[in-house]
Amino acid sequence: MLESSPTDLARELVAGGVVPPAAALLVEGILSKHDLPLAGAECTTTLGIRGALGWQDDSGWLQLGLSSNVDMESFARPSMGLALLVDVSGSMGWGYGEHGEPALITRDLMLAMLENFGAHDVVGIATFATNARMVQGFIPGDKHGQLREIIQALSASGSTNMEAGMNVVRGMFAEAEIQAEQKRVILLTDAQPNVGATTAGSFMEQAGDLERAGIGLTIIGTGIGLNPDVMTAMVNLTGGNGFSISSAGRVPQFMDDNWPWMVCPIAYDLEVDANPTGGLTVGKGYGFPGDNGQLRTASVFLSKRRGALLLRLDGGQFEQLGADLLLSYRTPVGEVLSQTLTLQLPGGASLDEAERYFESYSVQKTTALALLVDGMRQAAEIYMHEREESLRLMAATVEQFASDLTALSAQNPADGIELERELAFAEQMLQLMEAGARQGTLYGL
Repeated sequence: MLESSPTDLARELVAGGVVPPAAALLVEGILSKHDLPLAGAECTTTLGIRGALGWQDDSGWLQLGLSSNVDMESFARPSMGLALLVDVSGSMGWGYGEHGEPALITRDLMLAMLENFGAHDVVGIATFATNARMVQGFIPGDKHGQLREIIQALSASGSTNMEAGMNVVRGMFAEAEIQAEQKRVILLTDAQPNVGATTAGSFMEQAGDLERAGIGLTIIGTGIGLNPDVMTAMVNLTGGNGFSISSAGRVPQFMDDNWPWMVCPIAYDLEVDANPTGGLTVGKGYGFPGDNGQLRTASVFLSKRRGALLLRLDGGQFEQLGADLLLSYRTPVGEVLSQTLTLQLPGGASLDEAERYFESYSVQKTTALALLVDGMRQAAEIYMHEREESLRLMAATVEQFASDLTALSAQNPADGIELERELAFAEQMLQLMEAGARQGTLYGL
């Protein structure tokens, strides 16, 4: 499970007069910034599925959402055996100078986590650069002063040998008798290994070693120079998840959104299958990490982060719009649960004057936002070598969202300010493209 928000980087680049790269324009990044709730029966199990239908541009639209009966307000975190594995290579900027943002993020994150560790936890710290070492063996989590001194004293040294770091923390767990309910490595890095193993496949093997030992892995990519292939390969295993944070100023909100749920999976082996009816087929997924309407993830974690999953359904008529949804997963105690849900048009459903139909405001809003970012991404992909077509596509995208915004605002005026912000974002990007502005990269350059 990988949660990242490079769309934040895209906004920063546009604000700085730079056209963002296509890789920074992700639908899930923009959906996570909006409330997109789906109505449905109260969930009485660990996970439940909800859905809603829509029709626009001669295509069907299917929004999916997961619900849970886990109460986030009363959630009690299990005791943890935590190893913090910290990247202290030169690229992290532990001198806190001009290029020190990754180190600042890492330091602030660890200090924020520290306040949540208790006597029932044990915490160890290891670092890696050209070489790796254990800085602090496992000690009770309430030793805040001792842990804080270690974190504050970290400094930079050398290249990025993440493989050596993974070997050290694996050895720390092998040598310690940890009685905590769960074990986890939290890896904090800019995810740019350049010494030792450097390929996604090799790190997937190392993460697999942790999985087989019953140790979860959380990767937090700090800064903007991330290697998404390495991160994705390491977190798509049982107990794995990943995040990215682009600035130290985002740390408080990140902690509020994700702690303590980010270290406590509530389900495993999640599978969601969406099977359109009436001859329709899945054309494309938005914010949907799977193919042909299939969602597969090894672990599920709670989060305050919002968002939605959306599928475009092609090849049929409005009257045929519908889908059968199947959800299955395994609970932490090993129980396999499933749920089925059939979605179909209600009697009397019809298209409006603009040839659109939406079962709910949420699916209409989700569709508009997905089409906006998808169009921006397509325009960014060809900006450097097909400038004229890129400008045409971007202008059409802005025009379409402006129309969608008018329809949405008529239904929910309170949403207008947030949606106008997205329109302004797209309009500013179009202006930069028309002016021939340079295009940045995931490093922000």
